[in-house]
Amino acid sequence: MIKAAWAGLVASTVLGYAGFLAAAGLHRPESIPVSICFACGLVFLGFLAARAVWFRRACDRFLRLLMSGRYDAGIGGRVWSRDEIAVLAGKFNRFAEQLKKYDELRTEKVRVTRLALKTLLQEIPEAVMLADPRKGTLELNPAMRALLGTTRGTVSVAAVEKIEQNRAFTELFRNTVTTRKTSQEGRAPLRLPAEDAERVLSFRLLPLKDKQEEARLVVVFAAAPELPDSGRRGGAA
Repeated sequence: MIKAAWAGLVASTVLGYAGFLAAAGLHRPESIPVSICFACGLVFLGFLAARAVWFRRACDRFLRLLMSGRYDAGIGGRVWSRDEIAVLAGKFNRFAEQLKKYDELRTEKVRVTRLALKTLLQEIPEAVMLADPRKGTLELNPAMRALLGTTRGTVSVAAVEKIEQNRAFTELFRNTVTTRKTSQEGRAPLRLPAEDAERVLSFRLLPLKDKQEEARLVVVFAAAPELPDSGRRGGAA
């Protein structure tokens, strides 16, 4: 619609000019000043049209990059005129620079938070796993490795879910991440890939969610289930 309007503007201007010359009865010598003014008007109109088209394309590229997560985007191109469009493009570029700084700060904050959480998990005496649903990994702290009798620090979530004995644990994990997105508790057997040992453990899964209520990390606490009092007395006897 806008392109058609531009074309209509040029066509109507040319036709109006031709009609004006015919109605005024101007001959060639007398029409030269009018023709020069008309030609200058067309040049100015072409300049404005070119600048508007360039700015529209630059804004379209700028917005597409922003929506794809490219915060280092900007309205590029050589600035050969300090007109209003160039000034507006500069403001867009400064806006993109601010977004890039905020994104870098957010990324650094997430990195430091995860590093602090991993360091804490390595030091606490409880058996804990840290699940990253996006990366599809389970990180085991030393207490968890000792509880499962393994030396592996990281396992794949997909590999754990493929093991038939882990069906109950997989259901707990999926309820925490995708289905209910709330903390879950339950008892389930757990067997790691390429390991023969299988342990029945009591689990408590806590999702760490973002603003969109998506679980970015899941903290999995595990403990060996306590024996009933009758079982303890029988063992002691």
